[in-house]
Amino acid sequence: TTQARVVIVNADDPRLATWPGRLTSRVVRAGTGEDVDVRVREEGDEWVLDVPGHPTQRAPRVVGVNVTNVACAIAAALEVGARVEEMAARLRRLRPVANRSVVATAGSGVMVIDDTFNANPASARAALDLLASLPVTGRRWVVTPGLVELGAEQHRENMAFARRVRERGAELICVGRTNARALVAGYGSEASRVDTREEAVARVRAELGEGDAVLYLNDLPDHYP
Repeated sequence: TTQARVVIVNADDPRLATWPGRLTSRVVRAGTGEDVDVRVREEGDEWVLDVPGHPTQRAPRVVGVNVTNVACAIAAALEVGARVEEMAARLRRLRPVANRSVVATAGSGVMVIDDTFNANPASARAALDLLASLPVTGRRWVVTPGLVELGAEQHRENMAFARRVRERGAELICVGRTNARALVAGYGSEASRVDTREEAVARVRAELGEGDAVLYLNDLPDHYP
């Protein structure tokens, strides 16, 4: 950032709160809050784009797309000459990413969230929020091998995620051995364990029905146990 003319700062990340005062570059703050230069917020089924000096723009909200990332991307585009209206038009053409928080209803009536593309702590929290928001009258399950490639933070992050699953009233199915210890430690002994995703899917089909929901979070490559 020392040689950058402009720095786009994610204003939603509290770890970056002190950055603007330490930078000599011009800072553009982007995020979902009020004290920003480019704001994208969720309002029902819409994204609302606010840029000072421009009319408010609206676009359909795309499930599975991080709204903070949208705000930062728009901020960067505006800095290289894009127009607010152009960005809004492009947002309206945005489509969901395959296997990224895609919601569907199975023939059995179970609501299924497919978030197997990959996962990180932030996207995992968002997927869990999505599960909690579904109009479910029965059980909520989370099927996951956990989060990987987090270095020294991996055990802690998986414990934290499992705690959130429990706090949201969902049942946890741990897939494989890679993060099983951390997930069970965070959730408690009531967490279920299976060796493969296929076993987990079989349990879902056997035990869940209309009014229930399941979140499939992450799907690890075969070299993970």
